[in-house]
Amino acid sequence: MKMNELMANYKQQNCSKRMYWKLMRERLLPLLECQKIIADSEECESIEIQKNGIILSAAGVKLYFDFSQIICRAEVILSKSENEDWTFIQCLVPEFGTIFDIGANVGWFSLNIHAKWPNTKIYAFEPVKDTFNNMQKNITLNDVQHGIEIFNMGFYNKKDDFKFFVPPASEAASLRPITDSFYAQHGNVGKGVIGEEVREIVCHVEQLDDFIEKNNIQNIDFLKCDVEGAEKMVFTGGEKLFRKYQPIVYTEMLRKHAKRFGYHPNEIILLFKKWGYKCFIIENGRIKSFEKMDDETVETNFFFFHIQKHQKIIDRYK
Repeated sequence: MKMNELMANYKQQNCSKRMYWKLMRERLLPLLECQKIIADSEECESIEIQKNGIILSAAGVKLYFDFSQIICRAEVILSKSENEDWTFIQCLVPEFGTIFDIGANVGWFSLNIHAKWPNTKIYAFEPVKDTFNNMQKNITLNDVQHGIEIFNMGFYNKKDDFKFFVPPASEAASLRPITDSFYAQHGNVGKGVIGEEVREIVCHVEQLDDFIEKNNIQNIDFLKCDVEGAEKMVFTGGEKLFRKYQPIVYTEMLRKHAKRFGYHPNEIILLFKKWGYKCFIIENGRIKSFEKMDDETVETNFFFFHIQKHQKIIDRYK
């Protein structure tokens, strides 16, 4: 029986006060577990339960929990289930730099960069309207509306309005249907809500080069890209950008996602090589050259450094 049902049951005098207290205590005990996790965490500071939502504070950034999702970003942070390479990334972003966050989701990456370097100029892009609205809520929650400029759009190798596929209870939308059974779940255990089938929505996408020219952007220092498999198409639409401004690139590359778009991640490595870049991974706090992905590769996040522009960075961290 859920807490609200238990409270209603007591008000209807269907259980004694002492039994009511006992059952309520059982349901509140998980709060102690959360408190212990936070006490043992270097990043997480608090969880606030408010009338308008539940908020995680971590590393100086606030983020709403979204239990309508199979897994939300606040849960990932609290559970320490992903390594975001934050320590290294913060060393790479210049204090007054220009940052592109492509596939911004609910804004966690952009908010963290802004918290560390408040003088950076951050452009955050999220094509799915519902997810974009959640990012907007988190931007407002952290009161950084003037530090992060957000756009309800995505990037591809041409400008158009494309059909995106949104799993029933996940923000992992993609231009190709996601076949991972985890994201195809229809319900959320914690909330007891039954989701829909995969939704098809229309989102606007442009080419990186066109957006930069249209908005008169004079430089980009760091570009993060996580677009569920469409990374190659995003990059091919920005050849002028990568040749001219040579930003550091931090991107996800997964074989299973790339396969849905008909290419292999090694094609991205070759693409950047043509533009004067070299691919690296993080290993024991240092960067290690990465030449080719194969079936044994376990890494999912990669850095691309321009071998001339970023030589000092390569020498420092190699």
